[in-house]
Amino acid sequence: MEASLEELLQHISRQTPLPVQLGLQRVTALLDALGQPQKNLPIIHVAGTNGKGSVLAFLEAVLLEAGFRVGMYTSPHLQCLNERFRWQGQAVDDATLSRLLAMLLQRFPEHRATFFEWLTVLAFVLFHTQGAAEQDAGHPAIVLLETGLGGRLDATNVVEPILTLLTRIDWDHTDYLGTSLAAIAREKAGIFKKGVLACTVRQTEEVQEVLAQEARRVGLYLRVQGQDFDHSRVVSSGEWLFRDGWPVLHLPAPGLPGLHQYDNAAVAVAALRHLQRQQWPIADQDMQRGIAKAHWPARLERFCLPDHPALTILLDGAHNPSGCQVLAEYLAVVPGRVTFLFAALRDKPIAAMVALLAPHAERVFTVAVGGERALSAPELALFWQEHACPATPCADPEEALQQALAATPVGYIVVCGSLYLAGQIRGCLLRCMGK
Repeated sequence: MEASLEELLQHISRQTPLPVQLGLQRVTALLDALGQPQKNLPIIHVAGTNGKGSVLAFLEAVLLEAGFRVGMYTSPHLQCLNERFRWQGQAVDDATLSRLLAMLLQRFPEHRATFFEWLTVLAFVLFHTQGAAEQDAGHPAIVLLETGLGGRLDATNVVEPILTLLTRIDWDHTDYLGTSLAAIAREKAGIFKKGVLACTVRQTEEVQEVLAQEARRVGLYLRVQGQDFDHSRVVSSGEWLFRDGWPVLHLPAPGLPGLHQYDNAAVAVAALRHLQRQQWPIADQDMQRGIAKAHWPARLERFCLPDHPALTILLDGAHNPSGCQVLAEYLAVVPGRVTFLFAALRDKPIAAMVALLAPHAERVFTVAVGGERALSAPELALFWQEHACPATPCADPEEALQQALAATPVGYIVVCGSLYLAGQIRGCLLRCMGK
C-alpha cells in the first residue's frame, strides 16, 4: 500500500529533525543528483519581509490572464501543505505530491536535509515535471518563487532567475539574519544575480543604501520605486496610474485590500512591464484584469457569517511590527474599536506588535498556537493589559472565536499576530459557512 502524503511528510520530519539551518549545500547536492531540474525553468524570485505572497498573487493572476502555465511555490501554508505548491492557480493534489516525494525518498533514503529543503526540491521537480508534461500545450511556462527565510542562504537561492523582486524589508528573524536593518537587507539582497534585473518597492534610506551597494557589487540594474517607477491613485474610485517611462498604464483597484497593496501591485507591474519589453506576450488588458482579480488568503481577508449579519471578521497575516503597522493604518479608517483574536510566537517582538494595535482594541482574546515556539495565552494577555486593554486567555482558537463572536454582535473581529492562528480560524470560518 502506497504511503499517504501525510505519512511521507512525517517521515521526512522524523528522518531529518533539523531545526532551521540556513545553507545551500544540502539542497544543491540533491538537485545536482537530479540533473538540476530548476535550471530549465524561467523563474521570478521574490524576497522581503512582508508582502511577498501578495506580490506573487498579483503576478500569478496577470500571467494566468495572459495564458501562461504558472507554477508557484510559497511558504508557510495556512491550512494544508498543498497550498505551498500551486500550478495554474490551484493547489497541487495529494496524489501528485505523494508520488514525487516518494520518488525522492526512495532515491535518497539517507540524505539529511531540513523539512523546507525537501519541500523546495520537491517544488523544482514538480514544476519541471509539469512543464515537460505540458510542453505541447502551446503556452509558455513560468515559475514564481518565494524565499523562505532571508535570501542569500535560503534553500530557494539555487536558481538563475529571469527577474528578482524585493518587497518591504524590515525587522524579522534577527536570530538568523542579523541584528541591524542593514544586515537583514544584505541577506535579502543575496538573491541578486549578475545581469538579472531587480525591482524593489520603496525602502527606508538605510535599506535602500544597502540594496544599491549590493546591486553594484553583483553587477545588476536595480529599479527602485520612486525613482524608476511609481504610481498615483484616483482616490474616489481606487483606480491608479502606473508610470515607468513607458506610456502611463491605467489600472483598476487591486483585488487585495489595503493601501499598502498599491506598492505590492506596482512592483509586480514593474516586473511585468520589463517582460513586455522582452517581447513576452503580456497585454495591458491582462494586467488590468489580473490586478483586479488577485486573491491571497489572510491578507485583510473578509468573512461575513450568516448568523452574524452586522459583524465583519478580518483575517490578516500580520506577525511582525511592519505587518502590524500596516494593519493599524488600515484599522484607522474602520469605524469604532475592534475585537482582536491574537497569537504570537515567543521569538517575535510582541511588545512592539501590541503597542501598534492596542489603540484600536476594544477587547482581546489570546490563544497559544505554533507548538513549542508559541507564547502562552496568559502571557500574551499581559502584553495587552499593559495598554489597559481587556484581554481574555482562551484554551484554543475555536474557543477564542466563539467568545469573540459572543462579545461582538456588531462591528469587527480582527484575527492577527500569527499565520498559524489565521489558518486555524480560517478553517473554523469556512466550516461555519459550510465550505
